[in-house]
Amino acid sequence: MNEANEARQQANQAREESARLRLRIHELEKSAGAHDSRVDALNKKITDLENQLRFVRDDADVRLQQRDSRIAELQQEIDRILSEYQDLFELKVQLDTELRAYQSLLEGEESRLNISQQSSVSSAGLGGAGGAGSSSLTTLSSSQLTGSPRRSAIKRKRFIASDNSSFFRNTAKTYKTTANSECDVEIDAHDTNGKFVRLINKGEEAVSIGQWSIKSVANERETVYKFHSRQLIKPGDTITVWSADSGEKSAPPSQLVMKNQQWPAGDHVKTVLVDPEGTEMAMRESIAELQVGAFAQDDEQDPDQRCSLM
Repeated sequence: MNEANEARQQANQAREESARLRLRIHELEKSAGAHDSRVDALNKKITDLENQLRFVRDDADVRLQQRDSRIAELQQEIDRILSEYQDLFELKVQLDTELRAYQSLLEGEESRLNISQQSSVSSAGLGGAGGAGSSSLTTLSSSQLTGSPRRSAIKRKRFIASDNSSFFRNTAKTYKTTANSECDVEIDAHDTNGKFVRLINKGEEAVSIGQWSIKSVANERETVYKFHSRQLIKPGDTITVWSADSGEKSAPPSQLVMKNQQWPAGDHVKTVLVDPEGTEMAMRESIAELQVGAFAQDDEQDPDQRCSLM
């Protein structure tokens, strides 16, 4: 009996232990499932954060590239502006030097003119009895540049001597012009009164001057005209670019009128033709000079026999 009771007790204990273990296993399995869900959620969050981090990095790289590109563009713009400033400064220095030299030359010539004028008047007064055939000539130049002169307005002044003879002095302003070209297109003419600039193609083939520019400088004023990208000048043809106030009508491609600009005018006009890279392809320069002519004339001489010498 005792053995049977012990066996039953042991069996009961075994069943209780088994139930307790099964309960413990169930609790562990439930806890493991919760932990697995937690791990899955954390892994998903890690993936989301990695994607966000990758997007932020890509966006930062793009912004950095845009910043570097903008910095490079600004640096190029700064370099271009500095280069233009340097060119303008050098041009200003050159023009100031030329103006000072031109002013000094004019003052010297005016001084010589006054001396020559007084000497000629004295000669006319003392030599009136010698007849009407005596004459004198003085020519003054404010530039030694070679080229083709263009005569401007002529002024005549008359001086009366004591022996009924007259002394006349004529003054005229002409322009000495120099020109050169590195290509078939040349600057054929530029109006010193600021009306137009004319180009001519002296070659045997058409020349594309798209994006080329004409720059003209006079009296410390510069005007720039830029051709459109498809501008073409055929062999032997000319293109005239008129000032806005010239009254001319536009007739492309040979006659062009600027919208709101005028070519500069003055006694020293320099015009250049440059390509898109800024290389000077043609140049034309005109500088004014003063010419003075003088002659003596007997007032009693037949007017038909009077002559002047310039």
